[in-house]
Amino acid sequence: MVHRSRFKSARKAALAGARVLVVDDHLITVGMLKDALYAGGAASVQSAPDGEAAIAMLNGFAPHLLVTDWQMPGMSGLGLTRAIRQGVLRPDPRIANPRMPIVLVSAHASAKAVEAARRAGVDEVVVKPFSMTSLLKRIAAAANKPRAFVVNDAYVGPDRRRRRGHDRGRRADDPSQVVSMETPPL
Repeated sequence: MVHRSRFKSARKAALAGARVLVVDDHLITVGMLKDALYAGGAASVQSAPDGEAAIAMLNGFAPHLLVTDWQMPGMSGLGLTRAIRQGVLRPDPRIANPRMPIVLVSAHASAKAVEAARRAGVDEVVVKPFSMTSLLKRIAAAANKPRAFVVNDAYVGPDRRRRRGHDRGRRADDPSQVVSMETPPL
């Protein structure tokens, strides 16, 4: 029984006090994600049905974390991620924090699909169907263990390498600017 209560405490601590924006066009999925996020300790969870609506909500809600579906009408989750990340290179008054952690939820589980998501700039990928445990594990990793942020003409987003030490494996002629997250972990 002690193990189970520790697990609940760890889940609650994952998002303690966080504001989370869920972007998905399926109301049932939005409901499941909201339940999981509140169980993980989120203070406030709002939702948007697509990427355009999400961008319109960013400044007013000021989320600490964004959880988005891949396939939606209009702007997809990858398009939304790219638009947010480009705010680092070309500031957009609608996007206050282009470095916020982004978790992509998708039914696409192939290595090619995950690589496309990583190239778009997502922090973590959760494959549908998902358990609450796997979802919260990925969200906690994105929110509480931020990677260095890479900025160059070809890519803007979290360092795609999972190893510690952001200079490990970098070429001497790599023009990327590697910087830490501007905001502290949740």
